Amino acid sequence: MYEDTQRRELLQRLLEQSPYRRKLRGQEEDIARVALKNVSVCKALDRVLADPDYASSGRIHRRRLAASVATINHLFEWVYFASDSFVERARRG
Repeated sequence: MYEDTQRRELLQRLLEQSPYRRKLRGQEEDIARVALKNVSVCKALDRVLADPDYASSGRIHRRRLAASVATINHLFEWVYFASDSFVERARRG
């Protein structure tokens, strides 16, 4: 089991690499709060943190951890598409 601070740091790192990063700026605390309450996302974060490459060098092995990274990226995607700004833009067309 990993500390929430480690999970938050990893979440921030992955958010910085996300195509949604600009749209989600300013929501990092809310995203972390939701992520840490979600069992699937916490397990995905823990799998990345436990990976030998990440533990030794901070490198995320994308192929080996593809499912875990996808779970975390789905969270970012969900937050983006559920945001008020996205809904407003969709209404305007």
